[in-house]
Amino acid sequence: MDLLNLEKLQFGEDTNKRLTCKDGFWLSVQGDRDKYSKPREKCYNAYAYDSMEIMASELLPPNFKKYLDNEKNRIYGYVPVEMIESLLASHGGVC
Repeated sequence: MDLLNLEKLQFGEDTNKRLTCKDGFWLSVQGDRDKYSKPREKCYNAYAYDSMEIMASELLPPNFKKYLDNEKNRIYGYVPVEMIESLLASHGGVC
């Protein structure tokens, strides 16, 4: 299942656009040398990353706490791609 919806992420731009889910939850998904991602380089496919940096519209469930870098801005670093997919699915998927 392609929940990250690569065309909506618009890889290749300096900053990827927000992904909005069917229930209104949004998530910014980033990967690059200046981001908390592995690898720390610009890839043009989300599945080239093992983990990515995300910023969410709300604080995430407890299983994301160990990735939380900045609670005020809701920034999470080195989040496994599989967890990002599950999170998007839990909000109805990307619209």
